[in-house]
Amino acid sequence: ALAWVALRGAASPPPRVSEEGLERLSPWRVAAWLGLAGLGTVLLGATSNVLCQDVSAGPLLWALPLGVYLVSFILPFEHPRWDKPTLWLSLFAAGALVNTAALEDGNYGLGALLGAHLLLQLGSSLFVHGALFRLRPGTEHLGTYYLVLSAGGALGSLAVSLGGPLLLDDFWEFPAVLCAVGLMGVLHLARRPDDMRSPVFAGRLVVAISLLLSVLVLAGSWVGAGGRAHERARMRNFFGVLHVAELDAQTDNHRVSLYHGETIHGLQLRVPGKEAEPLSYYGRGSGLGASIRLLREKTPALDTLMLGLGVGTSAALLEAGDEATFYEIDPNVVRLARGEGGHFDVLDRVKARVTLREGDARALLEQDLAAGLRPKDLVAVDVFSGDAIPVHLFTAEAMALYARALKPDGLLLLHVSNRHLDLSRVAFPLLEELGLHAAKVVSPRDGWAYLAVWVVASRDKALVDAVAKRTWVDVAYGTEQPHRWTDDRSSLVDVWR
Repeated sequence: ALAWVALRGAASPPPRVSEEGLERLSPWRVAAWLGLAGLGTVLLGATSNVLCQDVSAGPLLWALPLGVYLVSFILPFEHPRWDKPTLWLSLFAAGALVNTAALEDGNYGLGALLGAHLLLQLGSSLFVHGALFRLRPGTEHLGTYYLVLSAGGALGSLAVSLGGPLLLDDFWEFPAVLCAVGLMGVLHLARRPDDMRSPVFAGRLVVAISLLLSVLVLAGSWVGAGGRAHERARMRNFFGVLHVAELDAQTDNHRVSLYHGETIHGLQLRVPGKEAEPLSYYGRGSGLGASIRLLREKTPALDTLMLGLGVGTSAALLEAGDEATFYEIDPNVVRLARGEGGHFDVLDRVKARVTLREGDARALLEQDLAAGLRPKDLVAVDVFSGDAIPVHLFTAEAMALYARALKPDGLLLLHVSNRHLDLSRVAFPLLEELGLHAAKVVSPRDGWAYLAVWVVASRDKALVDAVAKRTWVDVAYGTEQPHRWTDDRSSLVDVWR
């Protein structure tokens, strides 16, 4: 709608001049200002959402798209020499192709992810704000002009932050606004009255064709990724987008998976007799599985605390007489794990007694400790959303809370599997400060149990060594370039791979 208003206003006749020589504003010209300003902030918000889902909702990844937005606003208004829509549309086309390649590959690094999205945002935002500059009024209407720009920016922000989670089941605003801007660019180039035989026309024609192709490819890749094969449900809220997919029905590999963004967060086999098998990152040979087996040798009935729920797969490692308390902040995850929609029923099948508590894990833990929480045999921290990390759960202050919740001979487990970040660099120095011995254990893929990286810690070094011996040979007792995160200071740059 914002793009249509912007296009309609940009195509309106030139402003008329009154007898006094003053420019007369048309409603469509004002509507164009509103639409273009709104598109700029939609691009900012949509890019930020997509980046933060798979890395971290932290200041660094807010600042980068914001910096691109501000640069794209400053340059067109700084001097007419920056009014180069064909160049900006060329950047847009290049960014769309790089973004599509990264999306299709799936194994992109953090640099490729950031570069592709920011290049795409830069090209499209420069084009939009350049059009806004060309449609500026005379000095007599500048007050109205800047007021409408502010209103359009606020409208675009509200569309993403409120409209998106309420009305959309995925981050569809991202490909939608990019395709809208791309089509606006194609129409802009098609309206230019250059001589068809001139090199300038030929260049614009090449850019227009490239732009159209890039829009089609970008839209196709997003529709393909969003319409995940065998998808059974999709939902979105403030915490991101969840997908449920069912695969290989009527076979011995019949399974249902929960995805947060592009990262799998839960898996259940739907084969009779195997519905409560511990799978994905929680296999029996994983750091968590080895820790529970070890603790069971000296404590028949385990009392455990799990920060992060998924579909409850980790509870499948427990036995009758064990207790597990889960903290989970995302209400959609809680509903799915409890069986809503009939997709998952691990929690109904496990033998242990399970308690679910909804809310921020750190806030709930602080409340429980203040109320006299009974120390636990095992505390497991598995709190990613997509591949993004809630930083406040990986600081010195948070680690101190986990240590307080442990028995003297208990085990603390931190799940640090991540494509982009090496969180063991943060975990080791913080655990050492608390007097905990720690090791990073990596278990190999084994059927539907995935390769998993856990940091195991305890006040008893013998316990950590015993867990390490029960997992794969890839074990580390320290890390190069350790970094200390606190509530006052943390930096994702510290832990980029």
